[in-house]
Amino acid sequence: RDVEVISEGLVTTEVPPEELTDAERAVIGSFRLVDRALGLSEFTNIKIFSAVSSRTGRDLSAKIGGFWDGSAIHIARRAFGNPAEARRVYVHERGHRETGAADPSDAFRGFFEGQLSRYVEKEVKGKRSKVKVKAEAEKQRS
Repeated sequence: RDVEVISEGLVTTEVPPEELTDAERAVIGSFRLVDRALGLSEFTNIKIFSAVSSRTGRDLSAKIGGFWDGSAIHIARRAFGNPAEARRVYVHERGHRETGAADPSDAFRGFFEGQLSRYVEKEVKGKRSKVKVKAEAEKQRS
């Protein structure tokens, strides 16, 4: 699994769960809604890091927003300053969890295409039924 190879060389400074702010906990709680929207079961092994470096000590904190290590999704604390960004990172890393593939692989891209297509279809079908109901209601008024 390519993703495990990439993450095995990283050293993180994890933020203990008891040190998370209420706002950060709320964003983590919103990941359940993300899972539901993607049609996936809830995933709870999420770790927040304040710093990340290579094993040689090179600081990578500005470059890495998150990673999947084969058992947990790690997300940079700085991403939580913007809840939408934290959710974007979660979705990205969730893609690695589901596919076990690296970013440039067909399997990884296919995960997002498949999930997005299913979501779009649900939305289109939902909107189409709402439009149909509205049109029928307007016909009855005429």
